[in-house]
Amino acid sequence: PTPTPTPTPTPGYPPDQFSWYAPTYRAADLPTLFSQPHLWTTARNQVRVLQFYQYDLETRLSELSNTAAFSKLKSWRIRTAIEHGAIKDWDCGGLTSSQLTINNIDKVTSRGGDVHYISMDEPALGGRAFCNQTMNATAQLTAQYMTQVKAARPQVKIGDIEPYPSFSVNQLITWVDLLISYNQKPDFLNLDVDRNHAQQIGAPVAADLSRLRTAMNARGIKFGVIIWSHITSSEQGFYNDALSWANQVRAALGSLDHLITQSWSANAVPLNLPENDPGYFSLLRLFLNVRALF
Repeated sequence: PTPTPTPTPTPGYPPDQFSWYAPTYRAADLPTLFSQPHLWTTARNQVRVLQFYQYDLETRLSELSNTAAFSKLKSWRIRTAIEHGAIKDWDCGGLTSSQLTINNIDKVTSRGGDVHYISMDEPALGGRAFCNQTMNATAQLTAQYMTQVKAARPQVKIGDIEPYPSFSVNQLITWVDLLISYNQKPDFLNLDVDRNHAQQIGAPVAADLSRLRTAMNARGIKFGVIIWSHITSSEQGFYNDALSWANQVRAALGSLDHLITQSWSANAVPLNLPENDPGYFSLLRLFLNVRALF
């Protein structure tokens, strides 16, 4: 009898360390990443996670759908993440947010993609700044949000983005421990560092980054740092400032679990493309140079 051929295993997703990419939600060339993938072949082979904003899935879905963005990411073995509100001024209880999150996950999967991660958009800050909540109350509501999303879509990992030094290292550790006490340990903590604020108050940034990484690792939580810039008046200004920040992170930590190259500029700065033309200071060029540092 003819032997049954051994099936070729489907390649899995490579590790996600160091290689998260989060383009600004207003970038005009976001759909171009999927309609003309040959324009970012080098970066595409290094990006492990591409993170969309909640805004993208609620206002640019047709553009992304028309280019088969989500199924293409899956075929390229790039994980999909969504940065999503949990506790915000428009939903201090997190109940509306949880259903919106589930709906947005379904938008991706119904279009041939997979959602691997939800990055909660600073719920601790949302509770304090917009909802007049104690940290404990916000943690309880955030844990409730996480419970509801995981119950509906258990395959999705949920992590957190929080600002520093708006919250000190001790406060961030307390925040994470509160979530754990409510039976919802975040899968990761990605730190949004306001360097201007840190400089104004004389915060020991390098030492604090190291302390926070050690604390998260001790709890089995991945730790990441977002590479971004306050400068949005020019692409070159954003690029140079963000690259300087990446060098500071490299000097302070050497390595880390997640390295996120990101922009949330309302000015749509910088554009994604071209990926490696020295005459342009694009976000993908920044990604490649940041990635090379680590």
